[in-house]
Amino acid sequence: MLIPVLAFSQINSRNNNLGEGYVGVGVDMGITQFFGDIDEDPAPGGLLQNNLALRISASKSFASLFVLGGQVLTGRVSGEKKRVRSHLYFNASFTEYSFFTEFNLFGIFTKSVNRKFNVYANVGLGLIDFKTKLYDGINDSVVKTRGYDGQKNTTESVIPFGLRADYHINDRFVINGLLSSRKINTDKLDGVSGNNNTDYFGYYSLGVIYKFYPGSNRAYARPRNGRRGR
Repeated sequence: MLIPVLAFSQINSRNNNLGEGYVGVGVDMGITQFFGDIDEDPAPGGLLQNNLALRISASKSFASLFVLGGQVLTGRVSGEKKRVRSHLYFNASFTEYSFFTEFNLFGIFTKSVNRKFNVYANVGLGLIDFKTKLYDGINDSVVKTRGYDGQKNTTESVIPFGLRADYHINDRFVINGLLSSRKINTDKLDGVSGNNNTDYFGYYSLGVIYKFYPGSNRAYARPRNGRRGR
């Protein structure tokens, strides 16, 4: 299904897209939200205090529609669950290393992708390294740890997926917003084993991408006479 869509989009697209043929380096910051056995509220301390994360990425655009890249995401994720007989919460720190691919959704529906605003669907694959502390919410005592007191950090595979929206300020700078989820191949992130084999958390961020065009004959700098070179 993917190959005909890509071929159709390539045939029906036009040149001079602001996102064509670039190499981009980006940085963004946002918050995480956990979905798993403990999933009702952020841990005590507040969402912004416990759940900030930072992402650094590098990517290469192909023919305005297709992007390949790598990313490092590091930060914290937490959650709280109030039960009838117990009250638990956890705090975890993590670092994710993954590769990703993105596809410009506007390329499916229009012949021209020469626009300042674009939306990309993305999916990736990588590894996540994390350590966790599980607490008793009644007296804040530690119930279980992973990665502390001489324990090894847990390393698992991770599948990030989501949507990214871009707004081009000019040929070089892009403001972007990211809505993504991370599927982790473990039930250990929150320190509580349940009836699921995987944990999930979301990452929602705002950031900026700087683009440059190595080996391109196209002049992206604006000449002195005010006209854009080609």
